[in-house]
Amino acid sequence: MAETIISELDFNQIKAQLKSFLQGQTQFADYDYDGSNMSVLLDILAYNTFQNSFYTNMALGEMFLDSAKLKSSVVSHTKELNYLPRSYRSSIAKINISFSPSDSPAAITIPKYTKFTTTLDGTTYTFLTDEANIVTPVDGVYSITDVSVYEGRIVKEYFDVTASTKYELSNKRLDTNSIEVVVYDSNVAGAASNSYTYKPNLFGVNATDKVYYLQAFKEDQYEIYFGQNSFGYEPQIGQVVEVTYRVSIGEDANNAKTFASVGSIGGYVPTVTTQSISSGGAEQESLDSIKFYAPKSIQIQDRAVTESDYVNLMKSNFSEIQAISVFGGEELDPPRYGKVFVSIDTTQGDGVSEALKEVYKRFLLERSPLTVYPEVISAEFLYAELISTVYFNINVSDATPGEIESVVRNAISSYNTTYLNDFNKNLRVSRISRAIDDSHPAIVANDTEIRMIADFVPTVGLASTITVNFKNHLIIDHPLTLDEDPNLHRPAIRTSSFTYNGKTAYVQDNGRGTLQILTNTVSGFTLLDEDVGTVNYVTGRVTITGINVSAFSGNAIKIYARLEGRDIVGPKDRVLSIRNADVEINVRAATK
Repeated sequence: MAETIISELDFNQIKAQLKSFLQGQTQFADYDYDGSNMSVLLDILAYNTFQNSFYTNMALGEMFLDSAKLKSSVVSHTKELNYLPRSYRSSIAKINISFSPSDSPAAITIPKYTKFTTTLDGTTYTFLTDEANIVTPVDGVYSITDVSVYEGRIVKEYFDVTASTKYELSNKRLDTNSIEVVVYDSNVAGAASNSYTYKPNLFGVNATDKVYYLQAFKEDQYEIYFGQNSFGYEPQIGQVVEVTYRVSIGEDANNAKTFASVGSIGGYVPTVTTQSISSGGAEQESLDSIKFYAPKSIQIQDRAVTESDYVNLMKSNFSEIQAISVFGGEELDPPRYGKVFVSIDTTQGDGVSEALKEVYKRFLLERSPLTVYPEVISAEFLYAELISTVYFNINVSDATPGEIESVVRNAISSYNTTYLNDFNKNLRVSRISRAIDDSHPAIVANDTEIRMIADFVPTVGLASTITVNFKNHLIIDHPLTLDEDPNLHRPAIRTSSFTYNGKTAYVQDNGRGTLQILTNTVSGFTLLDEDVGTVNYVTGRVTITGINVSAFSGNAIKIYARLEGRDIVGPKDRVLSIRNADVEINVRAATK
């Protein structure tokens, strides 16, 4: 009898093994396996074997989270890890609403689910309030500020309680943050009811608590279930479960700036202004994201204790977060004990809107230790000014200086996206110089210098104070003298120009740790104020005190800091980034 070998998965090799096996049998030794009907039978056997092998391989792969390809399989694994894949998220905006009634009512009620509309790129989106608001007059003025409105439409689903304990929600675009569950005693109008609250885990839940749980279902759906009278009260047969939720369009409704009420409110026509533009809208969590964050959820157990807990929780639940840094209040100057600060930058723009701050804070309060209060703050930025002289060989390329500059700017932008634009990132001159050299074959060398920048937005016409900690060792130049050209001085700190006492001026350190206001003159410079703050050259802490600016150009006054070393070490509490406006490229021709 021929040796039996089962080791091949390829169709032709499987058929060859079958043929070899049959040729070893005395009953079939003389058959023509290539030119007879036996060849067709072998094809069928080989195909069946190949199909079974493929299916078995795929089935085994789907049994493990890291190798699973089907979303339904990945979702099934998340249940074992107590991980809830992120649903669609409604974009959130904050608006102010005012009324001018002629009959002076005692109050005006803005009902829950009051509709407002906005238009983006020719598409109209509907936003809703998620709670009722009551407007009472103050000195005869009817107004309310910071009203949160959420993009979407409201859907209600009803389920008769039977032997089934799980209830599948049909809409794939629901926002799980908006789910509300009410259980009615019967389907008769006016029946008694109880509201159930969402619990992400079993901790602290007893058998009589009115709670519900949520888990992913199939590929893009969700289902709710109850505690079976062990970890929460189970609705009884004959009762009716009402599930209300918001269906969202996702990220398309972000960046809406103007809103209008759909009709009157309480019989009065409102005036609506925008407090903060819409942000936070997001698509459903991707397959790769689920596979990355689900294993981490079992580590942190849906609680925020360590720094990594905060980071993983926030990033897995809010896809719009671009950068996040977490630090204790004891690290601040002055310290603020008992608080943990979560600094966030989102993809919708620098920092985070007030509406999202509230969402993030509510989320973290449920997961933070009782004695620790989470404080969500908008990320602060430090920028890098980059001045580079680029030399390119005119003998190996017919590119113009303008084309070389464009290529270099693109390389710097790519470097910023890949290696910076986040917390705890360092800017190495050697690496960015290499990126510039590699951006075009004709570039032979570059000479690149950097300075740090912090933006200062003073209150025009009023004395303003700012403290910036660059957290890098600053250069200490020789003290500036009155007969010296200030443009030859290399100060540690210098600002962009502004108007001060009717003159174009700037702030600069004097080499001894004192900040002064100067103005350039034909003969040199004139001191307008000898002491407007201090600079610590070792720590990089800069304080400008009581400066009264009457005008400045652009969005802010820039504070430039020149470092003792060539590289920038990114502070933990600030995002380090390079803006295109802060990049100066000088292209020079070379012959070799």
